[in-house]
Order: sequence, then C-alpha cells, then structure tokens
Amino acid sequence: MTDPPGSSGLHPSAYGPPAGRWPDTALTYSVSTSGGVVLDTNGNQLTAAAMVQLIGDAFDQWAGTWSPLTLTRVPTNATPPPDIRARFVGTDVEPDFADPTVMGTGAYPPRGRIRFTTARNFTERSMTTTAIHEMGHALGLTHSGDRASVMYPWNLRLRTIDQDSRDAITDVYAPWSPQAGLPDRGTEDRPALASSGPAGFGGSNRELSAVWRGAAGDRTIYHSRYRNGSWTEQRRVPGAASTHGPALAQYSLRDGTAATGLLMLWKGAEGDSTLWWNVNPGDGDGWTTPHRIADVGTSARPALSYLGDTVAAWKGVEGDTGIYWASMQGAIWQPQQRVPDAESSHGPALAVLGRRLYLFFRDPEDSTLWYVSRGEGSEELWSTRRIVEADDYSLDTGGGVRITPGSSEGPAAATHLDRILLAWKGAQDDSGIYWCAFNGSEFSPQLQVDDVGTSTGPGLGSLDTLTYMMWKGVTGDNTLWWSEF
Repeated sequence: MTDPPGSSGLHPSAYGPPAGRWPDTALTYSVSTSGGVVLDTNGNQLTAAAMVQLIGDAFDQWAGTWSPLTLTRVPTNATPPPDIRARFVGTDVEPDFADPTVMGTGAYPPRGRIRFTTARNFTERSMTTTAIHEMGHALGLTHSGDRASVMYPWNLRLRTIDQDSRDAITDVYAPWSPQAGLPDRGTEDRPALASSGPAGFGGSNRELSAVWRGAAGDRTIYHSRYRNGSWTEQRRVPGAASTHGPALAQYSLRDGTAATGLLMLWKGAEGDSTLWWNVNPGDGDGWTTPHRIADVGTSARPALSYLGDTVAAWKGVEGDTGIYWASMQGAIWQPQQRVPDAESSHGPALAVLGRRLYLFFRDPEDSTLWYVSRGEGSEELWSTRRIVEADDYSLDTGGGVRITPGSSEGPAAATHLDRILLAWKGAQDDSGIYWCAFNGSEFSPQLQVDDVGTSTGPGLGSLDTLTYMMWKGVTGDNTLWWSEF
C-alpha cells in the first residue's frame, strides 16, 4: 500500500478527476534521496545516482509518447524552483509513515510535493510502483477502484502506466482545443454533428457535418462540412425549418460497402410539433425532400444514433414528459414506443458503446441527468434508469463524495474511441460547458471546458479519433463556436 486508507476517496475510474491541474504541460521536478534506501534484485543498496535514475524513469513514464506532458528533472536548488519536489522523510515529517504499509504520499497541484518513507527500505519494484503512483497524484489524479490501475491505492503491482490512467492524463492535460468562432453564421439553439462518407482502403474518407437552425427569427436549417481544417460555406437545407435545433446521424447506404450518408431529424416550425426527416446520401448538398413521421410529435429537439439501424428518440408534445423512440428499417420508421423509465422536459441524447444504445436525459423536475440503455436485438428491453454521477475528491471535502452534475438543458453525447463523451450546459444561470467520460458502467467526474459558455448547451460528434463540440454563445451571442478533443 502507498497511501493511507483515509487519505483519499476511492474512485471507480482514474480518468478525468478534478483534484487539480497544473496550468502548463511542461513541468520540472527534483528528487532528493537523502535518508532513503533502495535495494536491487540481489538485495544490494543502490547508489544515490541509481536511486535518482530509478525514480526519474518512473516519473518520466507520465511523459511518454502518448502523453501531452513534458517532465524535466532539475537540481533540488534550481532557479526557478522545480514544480514538483520528491524526497524521503520520516514520521516526524509525515506521520502517516508510522503505518508500515504506507510507502509514499503525493499532494495534488499546485502543492507539488511527493514524499517517500525512510521508515523502511524499498526494492526496485516497490520504488518504481510507488513513484509512478505518487507522481499520478502530483499531476492531479485521484485514486481508482480498479485493481488494474496504477492509481489503485493498495498492494501496488504495476510498473507501467495502464490505459485508464493514460486516459486520465490525456483528458486533464490535452482537453478541448481553444474555441474558434464562425462569425458568418449563427443559431438560437444547439447544433448537431455527425460524420459520414465512404470507407476507403487503408483508412476512412469520411467527413464531419454540422446542421443548425438559424438565428434572429430564421427557422431555416443550415448545413456545413468540415474539410481541410475549416468549415465549408453554410447551405440551406431545402424545405427544413424548426423552432429547435435538429438531430443528425449517419445511416448505412446499404450498397455493399461501409459507406454512410447523413440522416437529419427535426421538429417542425411554429405550431408544428411533427417530426420531419430527410437524408443526404452523398458528399454535397443533395438533401432529399423532407418526409413526415406519421402520428408522432415533440416539443423539443430530437436525438439520433446508429446501431445497425438508425434510432431516434424524442420527448412528447407540450405537457408530455415521456420519452419515445423508434428505429428506421430500410426507409420505414417503425411505430413509436415509450421508453419505460425515462421522462424529461428537454430533448434527450443518444450514443452507442459496445453494441449497446444509451439514452441520456435531464430530469423534468430538477437539473439532474439520467440514462438508460438497451442492447441491439429487437427483443432487448430498456434498462431501469440510473443517475449520472461519479465519485469525486477535493481537498475541500476531505474525502470521497458522490458528485451529481446538473444542467438547465438536455445533454449531448457522442462515442469517442472506447467511451462516450457526455457534455452539457451548467444548471440555472451557469452558462459553463461541462463534460465527462463514460465507459459503459462508470462516469468520470465532470470537468469544465475552459473559457467557453452557452445558453442552450453544446452538440457533439466524432470523426475517427477526434470528437468535435459546437455550440451557440451565451445569451445575446448567437455565434456558432466549436472545439475539438
């Protein structure tokens, strides 16, 4: 064991914890071995230089080729002082070391302090595992409840950094890119994003698209594609108009290849609660004539995803907080069904992970976020709802607590590699944008996207290894803004 059992809360996942973050990704550290003893595999005491090298090598794993961090070792008396200082101390400095199972402690940023015990000797293995773990804390990571993680607090065995902890550092230190504005276009609701196109030999030739409703009374829906690092000129989608933002997803062209087109779904304009849809099977502006889905309606923006067939979800008409769903098989929408344990006053979000469909929604009575899921088979049932929450730890709480995010709008969701990214506007008057990651069973604690704001919530869409976010600005700002992760 490295840390005492009461020193931090256990977390189901290491990625995304808000326990602290250095403002820069280029960090310095120093190592003082005075008073420490490390034994090699033959039981011989290592020299101070060998100890420094061993600890440095462990620390530098956090700055591997996959990491956004640069860690540079400097002398203990360097000017300016090192960001992170590691040294060996006794129980007079660190009372926790009176427990013989506690090998080290690490303080979250910006304290920059790592301590190793002088109360017992280390082996090469225990030194490496303890150093990796405590540097994780010094970089801002909290404990993980996963025994396969280097951030699991007891009986450490790993001498290399696991994927869960790699995700943690990537999320904390290489988050969303600085926002970029599209001043020639605007909206009064959130946009939607999705990727489509042919799957070329040796890689994907897909493109990302965005659709949104106009601003300043303009109910028209517009379309743009992301090409060569910039967004193409906006184009009106003929015959499409809505009081809310539309939904967008890929759909299979069923041409014997993996090629996909775009399917868009939207609520009608004023006085029209009907759901309308059309498709764009190519890479241009060739949208088909809109079609009406018979006998269904909504008072909010709908959601779309793709799991073998295109799946749609939406809340009911005004006064109906039920959430309904239907799949499109071929070009025919199947009869709507109500999701048994889901209600919302806002539009929901859909995403797929591991051949399972997840539906996220805001509670109709308060700001909490919930989710349900179902498998791919036609006989699969929706699960009972579960709240979106995560274990969290901060120096202010003094221990592990359950954090339940809140929003004044419905959330957005997109599949990002092996997890789902969930994003939402803050609750009530909080215009901040927040996000977390979901691995199918557990959520990371929420992180706030730096220096951005919205009055309606963001849209999310993924293309290959990147996920993109787009949103309208805060109240009074109808500009479209975007970022990538």
